[in-house]
Amino acid sequence: MKNIATLTMNPTIDVAYEVDQMVHTHKMRTVAEHYCPGGGGINVARVFVRLGGNARCIYLAGGATGGREAPMPGP
Repeated sequence: MKNIATLTMNPTIDVAYEVDQMVHTHKMRTVAEHYCPGGGGINVARVFVRLGGNARCIYLAGGATGGREAPMPGP
């Protein structure tokens, strides 16, 4: 598989929650939180790696969330 490099000028920290059951118009309580790096180029690189490629992400990191590093999940 090929190698790619991505440039993410506006990275994010994606947050996902788990709930036991989704019910319309009811308050839902979360049971787990998952944090991972996100943003267009980072998400593209994550999928590319899962498909067997090699990716290098170049991104800006600063401010309150700049020091937060999360490993990119592999295949």
